[in-house]
Amino acid sequence: MMTYNIGNHPSLRYTREVYDICRPLQVLNITYFAHVNIDKNGQFSALSNNPQFIEHYLKNKYYNCDIHMAKNHKSNSYILWDNIELTGESLKLHLESFAFGVQHTFTIIEASNGECNYYHFANNQTSSSINQIYLNNIDLLRLFISEFNKAIKQSSLLSQAYDLKFLLDTNATGYTMRDNESLDHNVKRLQFYKELKKKFHNSIQSVILSQQQMRCLNFLNKGMTSKEIAKKLNISPRTVEQHLRMARESIGCRNSKELIVRCREMMICQSIDT
Repeated sequence: MMTYNIGNHPSLRYTREVYDICRPLQVLNITYFAHVNIDKNGQFSALSNNPQFIEHYLKNKYYNCDIHMAKNHKSNSYILWDNIELTGESLKLHLESFAFGVQHTFTIIEASNGECNYYHFANNQTSSSINQIYLNNIDLLRLFISEFNKAIKQSSLLSQAYDLKFLLDTNATGYTMRDNESLDHNVKRLQFYKELKKKFHNSIQSVILSQQQMRCLNFLNKGMTSKEIAKKLNISPRTVEQHLRMARESIGCRNSKELIVRCREMMICQSIDT
C-alpha cells in the first residue's frame, strides 16, 4: 500500500468537483455515489462524493470486507444490497454506512482488461422505494457511469484518486453473507426483474392512469381498504371504487387481487407523492 495522509485523498480535497459531477444523480433521488477500481494487481482505489464516509472507510480498512472481496459474483452484473443478508465485518460496514447517509446501495459491476470496476449508488432515505428507481433506470445509470469516467479522465486532480492504491488483505475474512451464500442468486433475481420489465414495456406504455388512480392503487397495494383510502385522500369510498374500477378496466383485470398482482408485474405500484 502507498503510504500517504488519508486527509489528502481527492474525495476529501476536491469535494465540490466530485459533487458537481454527481449532481445529475439527484434527479433520481440518488445522493451517494462511489467508484471502486480493483486493478490487475488486486489493488484497491476509489473516489466518492461522500468525503466523511470514505475517510471512515479508509481509516478502518473496510476495503477488505466490501463487495469486491466476494468470492462468488459475476462480472458485468448488478447487485441490490437490500436483498443480501450480511454478517461479520461486512455487516458492520453496512450498518455504519447508515450514519453517513448511505442506504439501499445498488452496485453495477463492470470488468475489462483484467480490472474490475464497482459503481455504487445509494441515497439517504429510509424508504426502500429507491430500489425500484435503480431497476427502472439502469440504462441512465450506465450513461452516468460513462460520463463520470470521461470527467475523471479530463481532471488531473480527481484522477489522482486512482494513483492512491491499497493492497487488499487476502487473509481477511472478505465479504461475508449469511451461510456464505453466493451472489449469483441475487444477480439472477435482478435479471428476472429486468426481463419482466422488458416483457411488459409495451403494456406499461399503453396504460394511462390518472394521478388519483395511481394514488388509489398505491394504497391498495399497501393493503388498505376503500374506506381507509377514502379517508387518506379525503374523498368518498364510492369515488375510490370508481377510480379502482377504471384502473381495472385500463389494465384488464377482473378484481382487486388480480389488479395488485398485475400492477406489481408491470411495476406500476411505485412510491408516489400522496
